[in-house]
Amino acid sequence: MTAVRLDAVCDRSRGGPSWDKRDRNSERGTRSGLCPNADIAGLTSSLARLQLINLAVQIGVHPIKTALCTRLGIELPIIQAPMGGAAGPALAAAVSNAGGLGMLPVWRADMEALRRQLRETRAQTQRPFGINLNLDFPQEERLAACLEERVPVISFFWRDPSALVQRAKAAGAIVLHTVGAAADAKRAVDCGVDRPCVRTLDKSSARNKELKLAVLANSLCTCIE
Repeated sequence: MTAVRLDAVCDRSRGGPSWDKRDRNSERGTRSGLCPNADIAGLTSSLARLQLINLAVQIGVHPIKTALCTRLGIELPIIQAPMGGAAGPALAAAVSNAGGLGMLPVWRADMEALRRQLRETRAQTQRPFGINLNLDFPQEERLAACLEERVPVISFFWRDPSALVQRAKAAGAIVLHTVGAAADAKRAVDCGVDRPCVRTLDKSSARNKELKLAVLANSLCTCIE
């Protein structure tokens, strides 16, 4: 089963905990995704878990244990999207506590800020979480710090991760890489990535994106079998 990226942002200006579809601006353009109206970090762990299960059912991912769950040590095949500027320790910890895999985007953090975010996340969850490194920026120093701190999951985004994959794996980390095409997934697996994450970045309707993602996931599975 393909992992699902949870595009979740916190909006303190609205009240009840419900899920909707919202556009948000980013450095790469406007992306549309599922997100909670309430600050998920303020929810109880049980309610957050119900939110994730509800989301999983809505998008066709049943709350069952999959090979991905076993590999990552999580309960639900849901990976929180590492949204720079929106996701932080509170959200990552809440998603991990709810059974998914929380993610910290530490793309441009200095070493002090990076280690502080890791400490804050660990103070709020004992469950696995990951960090995401955007390869548009030099990431050797940040990767070294994360491996020194024994972060269990390292996720790469954009460009070719091959120069960093073996360093991460040698330190015992599980390595993910976000791809948008089957050929990219094949290259990622060939260079040692444990699990490619499939993502579509178009602005079409939710139904269109769902169909495109299904086709992409199918071609990816065929390509790397």
